[in-house]
Amino acid sequence: MELEKKDYTPRPLAKPPAGAYPTTMSRKFDPELLYVECHQCGQPVLWKHGLTTKLLKLAKIDPSTLDERCVILSEGCPGCVPDETSFTTQVIRLNREKDDREPMPAAVN
Repeated sequence: MELEKKDYTPRPLAKPPAGAYPTTMSRKFDPELLYVECHQCGQPVLWKHGLTTKLLKLAKIDPSTLDERCVILSEGCPGCVPDETSFTTQVIRLNREKDDREPMPAAVN
């Protein structure tokens, strides 16, 4: 039995119509999606839904100023400091470029 040969030559893709893709982000970033990490041991910190929004409000940080480059660092976690139940946190914005500069804190709580 002989297989039929087909032409699998790639064809150029059609150009999308003008304005089909936005040039800037138009969606609001959900602060509950911020990554939270223990600054002491480096483990991810999981907490209940809504706590990030509550902490941002207490620290008077406008959630609209945050994006996917922001993370929350906790100065300890139940894994590395089991006797503690409350930890200081910081919101940090990571640099886009790789260079020798330190990340700039968006705010400190």
